[in-house]
Amino acid sequence: MAKTMSSKGLIPLAVVLVAALLTAADVLAAPREPSGYDEGFVPSTEGKKLLHFRGPVAGEDDVAFDGVMVGGPIVFLYKANEEEQMAWAAKQAAQDFGRHTDNFYICYSCPGRSADDFDWFDTDFDWIVENWRLVAKAAKAARFKGICFDTEFYEGLPLFGYEAMRHADTKTFEEYQAQVRMRAAEIMRAVNSEFPDLTILVLFGFSGSFNGVPQHPVTREKAYTLVSSFVDGLLSECGPDARIYDMHEQSFSFRIPGSFARTRAMMKDLLVEESAYPDRYRANHRAGFSFWVDCWCNTGAGRPFYASDFQRNYYTPEEFAYSLHHALAYSDGYVWMWGLDWWKRTVEVLDEEGNKVRVPLPREYYEALRVAHEPYVPEPPPRLLPNTFRNEPASTQQGWSDEETFADLWDSYEFVEDLPAAWRFHIDPDEVGEGGGWAAPGFDDSLWPTLQIREFWENQGYSPYDGQAWYRLAWTPPELPDGKRVFIAFGGVADEASVFVDGRLLYASTYGENIRHDRFLVDVTDRIRPGVETCIAVRVWNTGWCGGIWKNVKLVVAD
Repeated sequence: MAKTMSSKGLIPLAVVLVAALLTAADVLAAPREPSGYDEGFVPSTEGKKLLHFRGPVAGEDDVAFDGVMVGGPIVFLYKANEEEQMAWAAKQAAQDFGRHTDNFYICYSCPGRSADDFDWFDTDFDWIVENWRLVAKAAKAARFKGICFDTEFYEGLPLFGYEAMRHADTKTFEEYQAQVRMRAAEIMRAVNSEFPDLTILVLFGFSGSFNGVPQHPVTREKAYTLVSSFVDGLLSECGPDARIYDMHEQSFSFRIPGSFARTRAMMKDLLVEESAYPDRYRANHRAGFSFWVDCWCNTGAGRPFYASDFQRNYYTPEEFAYSLHHALAYSDGYVWMWGLDWWKRTVEVLDEEGNKVRVPLPREYYEALRVAHEPYVPEPPPRLLPNTFRNEPASTQQGWSDEETFADLWDSYEFVEDLPAAWRFHIDPDEVGEGGGWAAPGFDDSLWPTLQIREFWENQGYSPYDGQAWYRLAWTPPELPDGKRVFIAFGGVADEASVFVDGRLLYASTYGENIRHDRFLVDVTDRIRPGVETCIAVRVWNTGWCGGIWKNVKLVVAD
């Protein structure tokens, strides 16, 4: 589920059913109904724009981008020079942009090495506001569509990390939220004075405070806890024609339509409830996506791009066109891409001796770039080879161990046993399992392969696969203490989960909710009996990167 913030970290949303003895980390989630204001949306690439991170401002007709993002000052670190900014803008404005109708001026955060360098409560903030005014003025003079703000934390002090702030010990998270909103409102007023109808693309946008990057350590989410407050502050001063886009950099590895649909639902229907200004959010906030064409390629780390054997790349040309098409279709207007340098027309690969060399960038990828804009793109053929880019073992992920996952549970609960590690498993790409009775105790799963929990399914032969899959376990509960409530505790499921016991749905995360790092408990007190075989079925939906029941599952009791 999307998260809201306490003064010290992440807690689940208030819309839950809470058993009396459950701690805040173990709420039984009651799926929320979507707000409904996005109901009229129909996925389509019509009018959608594809941007590239850097590149020539003047576009070439055979390279199918609609604009580039170029920059740009570090607005929270150095004072910008107006003369230099306007000279840059004049140079851009003098060009014929060609097919690049939508260009954006990048600015960066990077506030410093320690809390001594920056804090949102600093009294000397006017120069930062002035930086933003100059960036907006330059973007307007350059005939750009607006500004791209790179909020990513690279090193040093996280600009949006509450716990790293100078006064975190004396000021609450809520006080910092209010301060960041106030500062962002000052920034937006300055921007409005130069460019009132601009668009601002925020790379780790509003969702950055609630939905971490799957392959990043969970603690890295703390670097973005105040991004939503910053976006709220911008929204509070938006004019009717200004737009703020959440570009959701967490979507880099998405492959299939359902991943984009779920993430759009999260950004449009779930997170509006987290905004301090929900009416402004609905009116001025938009959903975008990020895309990495040669996803996770790194020649130095032995993950090169393959210019001839496309099956070894993260996306084949057909997969690339299909996935990018749906990124565009499910956005409200913009998708930006990181990766290959399309204008050099070459790509770095490894030769047979392991040396880095440059070869022509295959024309099939240029064609896929064009095809992605089309109204319809067919689903690509199945992979001939497994794709193992970045399929890291679950045991290497932060928070995987029982100690990290369950240690605090024993303050209120008593351990009974670990559930078996081997479960029956079947992918369900067409999502027919529920209608086909896959959760029912009498369903014949004897031909399903056996898969281990506490590991991603990609590392057990299902790579690449994003989408829906089912786990089933025939399990006989042990003797249980009298008078206790009985729960099944799931340490982590990537990324959505529904839990059925003997065919009855007892838990379901919300559509669009990501519970990858959320432990949850399912009350089975009245559903299981010692010595009587029980069928547990778990429907899992993985949006990107690695999926499955990737942590332990335990039987526990409480008074």
